[in-house]
Amino acid sequence: MTRAVAHLDGAERVVEAIVTAVAAVRADATLSYWFAHTRTGDADDYLASSPDLSRVATALTGIAPDEAGGQWVVRVVLTLLAWPAADTRMERQMVQRFVAPAFDT
Repeated sequence: MTRAVAHLDGAERVVEAIVTAVAAVRADATLSYWFAHTRTGDADDYLASSPDLSRVATALTGIAPDEAGGQWVVRVVLTLLAWPAADTRMERQMVQRFVAPAFDT
């Protein structure tokens, strides 16, 4: 995932980091199964507030180190995993439309 975003910055990097993270989870058989069949509210809360995931999200997106910002990115990824759009093209469009503007400089 790091290589997929290393050459990008700003909103473009944030969008690519999010859609790449979603694709990576979906490509992993165990994680994909877990999200589809055994996920719980407690687990969602843990993932959304995990400082480790927040740090990873901050590093991948290139946003300024900020716990709330990292958690927000994690929540965007979790939302797409829990409630996928019709296809990945639509998910990318939604992230570009609704997430990217927060990072335009």
